[in-house]
Amino acid sequence: MPSMLSQPHPAPHAGIVLLLVALVGCSSFTKSTDEKAAPIQDVNGLVEYLHDRGIAMQYDGPYSGTEATATGQVFTVTSGGQLFIFEYASGGDAITDMDMFQSTTGGRNEAKLWRREKLVVVFSGDDPRVDRALTRVLGSPIH
Repeated sequence: MPSMLSQPHPAPHAGIVLLLVALVGCSSFTKSTDEKAAPIQDVNGLVEYLHDRGIAMQYDGPYSGTEATATGQVFTVTSGGQLFIFEYASGGDAITDMDMFQSTTGGRNEAKLWRREKLVVVFSGDDPRVDRALTRVLGSPIH
């Protein structure tokens, strides 16, 4: 007859379950550095994304000095350079203006051009952090 003081033996798989729970719990505390950036839908989302990456900018106002069919938003990047963000009603409208943007940025070596869906972005500056952040969220620059 077993004694009332004897310890019950755990189920054979209890240790494995406990180990798995501990590993899963610990993994939620780490964040992958290879995590893809959330898709950017508009000017505000892109500005917030850049701000979250430590890129300081000052809003200068609307820009409509080109033949673009959309009004752009101009930002001065504190580390140097200007960022022009154009938001179109659709991706097709953005594609329509791409020839104009490519000819406009073609003469300025430091200007880079990105397009993703309905956003067109021109960065005229030399801060590699801005280039990396824009490339990560918008893809490789067109020019």
